[in-house]
Amino acid sequence: MNHSNPAPLVPSLDHWAMPFSNQLVTVKGLGAWFGSGFNPTQPVTRREFATVLAQCFDLPRPWGTFVPEFSDVSHPDQLAIAKAVSMGFLTGYPDGPFRPQTVLKRFEVLEALVRGLGLSPGNPAVLRAFRDYAQIPSAAMGEIAAATQHHFVVTQPQVDLRPLQRITWGEMVAFLHQALVLQGELPVLAAPGLVDPLPYLPTFTDVQNHWAKPFIQAIANLGYIHGSAQGEFSPDQPLSRGQFALWIQALFHPSPRRPRQQFLDVPPHSPAAEAIQQGYRGCFFSGFPDQTFQPQQPLRRVHLLVAIAQGLRLPPGDIALAEHYTDYEEIPPYAQAAMAAALQAKIGVLPQEKSRLKPGAIATRAEGLVYCHQALVYRRRLLPQT
Repeated sequence: MNHSNPAPLVPSLDHWAMPFSNQLVTVKGLGAWFGSGFNPTQPVTRREFATVLAQCFDLPRPWGTFVPEFSDVSHPDQLAIAKAVSMGFLTGYPDGPFRPQTVLKRFEVLEALVRGLGLSPGNPAVLRAFRDYAQIPSAAMGEIAAATQHHFVVTQPQVDLRPLQRITWGEMVAFLHQALVLQGELPVLAAPGLVDPLPYLPTFTDVQNHWAKPFIQAIANLGYIHGSAQGEFSPDQPLSRGQFALWIQALFHPSPRRPRQQFLDVPPHSPAAEAIQQGYRGCFFSGFPDQTFQPQQPLRRVHLLVAIAQGLRLPPGDIALAEHYTDYEEIPPYAQAAMAAALQAKIGVLPQEKSRLKPGAIATRAEGLVYCHQALVYRRRLLPQT
């Protein structure tokens, strides 16, 4: 396939991969690859994959990465391949060449995406989602498990992984799209064929029958939250300011909008110190007038929603939205605009309490995580729970 002037291939506008390729065209500007001549059944070479990676990602070079000059790479392809290699997605072969015309296997593309994004090895238990998991090369099992946990794997039109088969453009596009969803660069799609890892993963021992289990498990699956050494999440315990700061850091990676602030009760080497600073600088929350942060103080539901609305810069909402709830008069005046913005974004209503907001109630860890899940749905990083 020629990137600059695609060959006039047979259009496949009804192919299952077209929603994924359409997103890449619209958001990442890859129309030259996925125009009317896009053939989703054609195999993908290492050169083509490297060129697409170079267009889709701008990641820093991992420490210690060496980019050799490949003697078998033509001059027009050198920059793109060097960029894909420098970001850690691809490497040359042990005997020196890059072999740009070699067709990639399905497991190799997943392995490359996990490696380039710097993801940790996944839980091998998720590989039981595939009937043919025994065909996965042993050296790649950790990466394929990570790809599965992060929802990279789309198994249309079959239900097996087929790790050793040559990957097609349609399959590569779907995997690539999902990797960009994880990076927050593309919206999540409710597409058929996405492999759900949750049934194959262990969950916290104390949420098995909890109303918030689907929300907790969806976020835990991505590695953003962790329980105790005993495997417990403590869903009904109060959520503290320090714990919430750790979640904000992991889930939203706030960009700084104001200078650092030294809090007298947050030692520089405490576990939540950097998360507190990141959340403060990102305007998710502030300190107290006495220059303390009070990381152990429990949060009320209104505090959580104000923090999310401010930190995510939610657009203004209609305060009349709050009047649909029986306790809307309990919303403090200072929080009314933020609560309206949160409700406009469909953040703040718990599934078991659809008629009340309880703004003054102490928030539990489960409730706080549900609000975070709703915020991730708003940011198009997760699908809503049904």
